[in-house]
Amino acid sequence: MAAADLFRARFGAEPTHATRAPGRINLIGEHTDYQGGYVFPLAIDREVRVVARVVDGPTRLVSDLLGDGDSFDAATVEPDGTTGWASYVAATAWALRGDGKIPNVEAAVVSTVPMGSGVSSSAALELAFAVLYRELAGLELDAKTLALRAQYAENEYVGNKCGIMDQTASARGVEGRAIFLDTKTLEVTPAPLPEGTV
Repeated sequence: MAAADLFRARFGAEPTHATRAPGRINLIGEHTDYQGGYVFPLAIDREVRVVARVVDGPTRLVSDLLGDGDSFDAATVEPDGTTGWASYVAATAWALRGDGKIPNVEAAVVSTVPMGSGVSSSAALELAFAVLYRELAGLELDAKTLALRAQYAENEYVGNKCGIMDQTASARGVEGRAIFLDTKTLEVTPAPLPEGTV
């Protein structure tokens, strides 16, 4: 089902904004990103798509794979305020609150990123909403900063002490390229792949 169709079916209205973020695979450097090492991921053609509209509140979510998520108030939600998949969305709103006023939304999520298969469905979900919140709140944050906010959200709200690779690959991936990422400096160097591999 298309995200807009899911939105209409669940909320009985039209979405006003759409974002997407890809999953990722990693070629070299497993478990080195939270130790300041080098990694070599690439964004893949599986992605999370989000369509949304601003509402007075609370935030309400629906997923094509997981159904309704916990509702929350983006202005006041705190860690342990949500459960399940909605925690990743609430965490992203929470992590961005210091950058501006994050609005409540109704949002539909459609994903082709396989969950639990090591291709970063959670990071893709966080980045899709980070981009949405950046647009809705008029935040002047670049892709590197959005990746850092999403990592902070997952570390401190969700409780997963992941490194920065997943969020960076989703936020800063380059079509047709892998990215060599120095996780200490956060410098990204795109690298071409052999023909026919992407």
